[in-house]
Amino acid sequence: MKKVFYPLVMILLILACQSEKKPEFLLLDKIADLHCQAKNLKDLRFSLADSMRYYQDSLRLHPDQKEKQLKWQEIIEQQLIRKDDLANASRDLADSIRQYLNISTANMSPADKRVFNEALKEKSQQNCP
Repeated sequence: MKKVFYPLVMILLILACQSEKKPEFLLLDKIADLHCQAKNLKDLRFSLADSMRYYQDSLRLHPDQKEKQLKWQEIIEQQLIRKDDLANASRDLADSIRQYLNISTANMSPADKRVFNEALKEKSQQNCP
């Protein structure tokens, strides 16, 4: 009887001692994923801005190339539409992140918020190098 009872008690003790996530930390993975998406959107916005500057500079520096000017102008117009789409997506994502953060940290003490922020920073770095 002791041989069966001892391993069972040990398993129960181990399970009882394992730390469970606090309810506030349950959304940590979701927020970290959203942070990664936001970082990727930011990178896209910056790349698009670089490309737009290139074509705008080309328009300004080569006024004599009328055929290319029309093509560059078309590209810039398409990029302006893409810029608006990316800006809207970024705003929506920021709103989602803000809502999840408010839900997660609403009842936390300042010390708990620091722990949460450190955990979020670490998780975000793992998810989105």
